[in-house]
Amino acid sequence: MKSRVFKLISLTLVLLMCLGSFVACAGDEQQDDGAAESTSDDAVSTTENPYDENGYLKDDLPETADYGGKEMTIFLWDDQKEWEFVNTDNPTSLVDQALYNRQKNVESRFNIKINIITQKGSWDDRNTFIQTLANSISVGDKAFDAVGQYTPAVGVGVSQGLYQDLCKIENINTEKPWWPTHAVSSATVGGKVFSLTGDISATLIRNVQCMFVNTDMYETYNISQYAGGRDIYDVVRDYDWTLANMKTIALGHLGSNEGLADADKKYGFAVLNHVTADGFLYSGGYKMIEDKNGKISLSDDLETLSFSDWFDDVHKLYDGITDDIYSQDSGGYKLFETEKALFYTGNVSDSQTLAQKGVQFTILPMPMRNKDQGAYYSCASMWVTMYSVPVDVKDPAMSGLLIEALASESYRTVTEEIYYNLFQTRYNSGGNEDSAEMFDIVADSVVFDTSRIFADALKCFAEFRNAIVNPEASWSSTYTNAKTWRQNITSLIAKIG
Repeated sequence: MKSRVFKLISLTLVLLMCLGSFVACAGDEQQDDGAAESTSDDAVSTTENPYDENGYLKDDLPETADYGGKEMTIFLWDDQKEWEFVNTDNPTSLVDQALYNRQKNVESRFNIKINIITQKGSWDDRNTFIQTLANSISVGDKAFDAVGQYTPAVGVGVSQGLYQDLCKIENINTEKPWWPTHAVSSATVGGKVFSLTGDISATLIRNVQCMFVNTDMYETYNISQYAGGRDIYDVVRDYDWTLANMKTIALGHLGSNEGLADADKKYGFAVLNHVTADGFLYSGGYKMIEDKNGKISLSDDLETLSFSDWFDDVHKLYDGITDDIYSQDSGGYKLFETEKALFYTGNVSDSQTLAQKGVQFTILPMPMRNKDQGAYYSCASMWVTMYSVPVDVKDPAMSGLLIEALASESYRTVTEEIYYNLFQTRYNSGGNEDSAEMFDIVADSVVFDTSRIFADALKCFAEFRNAIVNPEASWSSTYTNAKTWRQNITSLIAKIG
């Protein structure tokens, strides 16, 4: 069975070759500052042996250091604490054991003590979460060395001037593989990076939006006849997993539900909820906000005919008009679980419950716009922890060390457990190399969007979704708000400076 761990060295080499195409703020500074000091023993050692004994790329932090038991405090949103840290010395699950080992390894390596303070901080509580941080900063508490927060909370904090530019913080190196390049670039405004995510957040991979296929139904109804005789794995490998082909495959076996009682209906496509419409924005190769030479702007693609056509195609999945496609909010999961829906759109985390209930399925990437697109794109959910450094920290370099060390350690201990042992093995009902490969494709296709991080300031991230689920909406009417979106971008840039 395939695992990302087996690909780490080759992926790392590819990343290092492609760094010029992405934001890599820390690496640029290190290259300039170290030009006259390249003879250090550490530099020579890293060059000679960049990998550890298990084949993982090393970090640039001191091999050994003693900070005398210094306490480092992370302010973490409570909604994700069970997937980020454990508060027991007797962890029971393998994931908890990996999270426990991560923390203890970092504490032992640098002789520090990590304290976690939590508070609810998801969508409804994000402003209250940030206000707690703002209050602490305003009275000079210097209470938190790092903040781990819900994605849109980042934008709230940045707009209030609460976070430091991570490009200027010692010990953080965004060129390392534990910081996905797409995550770095999407968090960058005016050349400044205020938050990072990647291996440090165990929530990342489990909250990626994806599709599922019920493999029992695929075989029972001989669905391959609508896919040129191919199984679903070859459809994906051949880059024929497009929205048009998905509709052909999904609806080919059903006939029509017209006149049938609800209990007798079967559907080609079902969704977890309307939020999943976000995934189709990105799977078509689009974003709301794009980076142009270090400056964010509204994507030019949004005013093209191809985007309007893509909107129309996706709209038909969610508008409730087609009776053979089920898109009522929150009802799709039950349909998929009970073999009343062939395809289902949700999050990778759904595989845990589906596998535990004995459903036979495999994960799939979101379908492409067309074969010429040449790549799959899967949306990172907002339910991901982003890490920032407050403006009032006692020692910015130590905060940088804490974040970098946790990310580096996660890359070696937690990611393997979450990625391979959990989702590719335990929660993979396919239980074969094909289905594991599909998971690899999803994991390697994750994309981020600045509009989601700065949701409050830019106010455009949900416009595609809201229009998709409105039967009366069109993209042309929705895009009339573009002037306001551009003004919001200008205001954000001016505020950040």
